[in-house]
Amino acid sequence: MQHKLRMLGLTVLLTTALSSQLAFAQGYWAGSNYKNGLRLYLNKDSTSFIRLLMWSQIWLRWQQQNPGTSIAGNNNVAETWDVGIRRSRILMHGQLTPRILVFWIIGANNQTFNTGGGGLLTGPDGVTDGKRQAVFVHDAWTEFKASRAFSFGAGLLTWSGLSRLSSAATLNFMTFDSPLYGWALLDANDQFARTFGVYAKGEIGKLSYRAILSKPFTIPEAATGWTTPYTLAQRTGASPMTTLAGRGAGWAAGLTALPNAYNISQYNSRTLNKPLYQLYATYDFFEQESQTLPFMVGSYLGTKKVFNVGAGFMIQPEAMWHRTPRTAAPTIPASVSLNAQQTAELQAGRYPAAITGFAGLPENQRIALQLANVDTARTAMRHFAIDSFLDLPFGPEGAQRSALTAYAAHYWFDYGPNYVRNAGTMNLASAATQPGSQPQAFNGAGNAYPTWGTGRVFHIQAGYMFPRAWTQTFGQFQPYVSYSRANFERLNQPHNLLEGGINWLLAGHNAKITVHYRPRPIYSAATNEVPGQEGLGGMRVADRKSEVITQFFIFF
Repeated sequence: MQHKLRMLGLTVLLTTALSSQLAFAQGYWAGSNYKNGLRLYLNKDSTSFIRLLMWSQIWLRWQQQNPGTSIAGNNNVAETWDVGIRRSRILMHGQLTPRILVFWIIGANNQTFNTGGGGLLTGPDGVTDGKRQAVFVHDAWTEFKASRAFSFGAGLLTWSGLSRLSSAATLNFMTFDSPLYGWALLDANDQFARTFGVYAKGEIGKLSYRAILSKPFTIPEAATGWTTPYTLAQRTGASPMTTLAGRGAGWAAGLTALPNAYNISQYNSRTLNKPLYQLYATYDFFEQESQTLPFMVGSYLGTKKVFNVGAGFMIQPEAMWHRTPRTAAPTIPASVSLNAQQTAELQAGRYPAAITGFAGLPENQRIALQLANVDTARTAMRHFAIDSFLDLPFGPEGAQRSALTAYAAHYWFDYGPNYVRNAGTMNLASAATQPGSQPQAFNGAGNAYPTWGTGRVFHIQAGYMFPRAWTQTFGQFQPYVSYSRANFERLNQPHNLLEGGINWLLAGHNAKITVHYRPRPIYSAATNEVPGQEGLGGMRVADRKSEVITQFFIFF
């Protein structure tokens, strides 16, 4: 407890010290003189230009880690602190003519002392590397404008559907970061929320729309739990499977791990020529938001009066797969030896990997038994969302201006039966498990918790920016709170996540410091996950782990 108080005190002390030194050195202001970034105009009427922006988002964190977390070879790490790069990017935006646009972002994300490196070296556990962060192209697309109602483009796109959060602007979050729900495919079959594709966008009166057709990235098959095309001898149990270990952990885990239990959906690594369809449309009741770029503003800080409602979807045929029991009566291959109890369990419909004593069978018999009694089903991925955004200024422009910002969204996610994905931003965990680690929760290691899954998510956030007159030369303050309720069909209990923080706006969104607190839910592990999930003893919120994040953010 003393260590926790020391770390929290260090965070507050650093923030306070920085504020006192800077505040007396130079006054701060609510707005920004750098809204357009650096521009190089290429003609006399300024219709042709190149625009440059750069930004850096640094996190100082204290975190309680999930049970069983290993970091840098240290097992069962209860808590730790770190400084890391959340985002560091450069944006280039060029307009050849008012109807021709090119857009490009390069940068790096999520580098810590232990993870997020370039993979040139490994840590003490042989897995992680925090050095030499990989810088990569985030966006690269071109656009052609026919009219206000219709523009089209192609490339590596941030343009996406589903919700406002699916195209959240990283430069002007109201909360310390965007909730991950909107990025429904994040690094599963996209590249950090980007895919290759084509899009159309436009504004018709107060209605704005964006429609996207894209081809998601190929998924490494070892990460999906697919079984390999075994030979006939291996299918019947007549030949041992001697090369399993050489095919990676995904193959080995495929024999017994949860992704291969009945009705547990996973991403389909063999999807081919099945495009991802996306659409998002909004109706603005007051001022209309710009759609020049795809990024949706998190808070206008009183510079714009906005109220809109939106709806969107994201659909891809055969994007997911799961195992189902064979419709025919279960069979026992000739070379597989089962006792009476095992035979009865199999005939009663139990998944082969769940029958008593399955793990003790020879490897070739396990393979033969699974392949003889399990079918593979491919299903579409279908997500839908509705949302609403409000940014309401109060008072005259200038030092008396304050503003209320609020956003609400409801998601209906369908990744196939019982899909749940745990995620933790800038996760420090070295590996899923290490020798000597205590049993893990369902969340897995580090700071992960159930973020996406088949089911529903409701999210709301609200904040209030106080007038600059209240703080004079100390900038402005914007406290905020957010609440999420996730109800996923695989979990026996939904979770409620109430978070909050405060932005210290030194120069609007161009320079700010944010302190945020999150008590993430910890789910107990499944104790008996079999067809129908009968007798499932876990999948309930058993604990919560805290994290305090201080963010230092500058862009210009």
